[in-house]
Amino acid sequence: MVSSTKAKNIKPIATQVSSLLERSGIPPSLRPAVLTAIRAYGLTWSITTVPGVIGVFIKALLQMSRRLPKSSSVLTASAPLRKALIRDLPRILGNSFSRNGFPFLVAGAFTGHHFLTFLLQHHLVQRKHSINIRRKTAIFLTAATSMWAVRRAFPNTKTLDFTFFALVRALDVIAHRAYDSPTIKKKVPSWMLEYGSVGVFTIACTEIMFTWFYQPELLPR
Repeated sequence: MVSSTKAKNIKPIATQVSSLLERSGIPPSLRPAVLTAIRAYGLTWSITTVPGVIGVFIKALLQMSRRLPKSSSVLTASAPLRKALIRDLPRILGNSFSRNGFPFLVAGAFTGHHFLTFLLQHHLVQRKHSINIRRKTAIFLTAATSMWAVRRAFPNTKTLDFTFFALVRALDVIAHRAYDSPTIKKKVPSWMLEYGSVGVFTIACTEIMFTWFYQPELLPR
């Protein structure tokens, strides 16, 4: 019953968003990209903002619980909660939009190539300019542009984690393509292809744990 109720609630929201995009005049070929950009922004904003909001309320409730036995009234003991609602929560929400560029980065990296391809195929073709761009090239260009734009507009945004994630995923794709390549299989021993990922994982974990215990100042903060 709960799942059916949630499905009924989600469906009207999706219908309303689709009708809003239709009324906005956005071309049909771009509507899926716009929806993906909205979802990417919303999910990333939630991941980067909701933990801070929850932490503020947990801290306020803990302070309130410690004050209750010593306070003469509930109103006095609830001062930390009022402070969280009046001062801390607006500050966190304001910074999540004005100083947090990570949602824009994720939205641009995941959907920017759709907008670039649409621009090249429709506007430039209408002006008799024929420009063909590969999908991988478009993804790389839009992701790099999004990274540069976010770094300029939000200089305090930490993008090191996303950079390492993108690098690791790229190396993982290269490793899988190398594993399926007949040329690589002829030149590289089979045991290295089968257990290479295990070796890389072991080396990485060893380096991380060694740094954690003996050189913690080298870890990103």
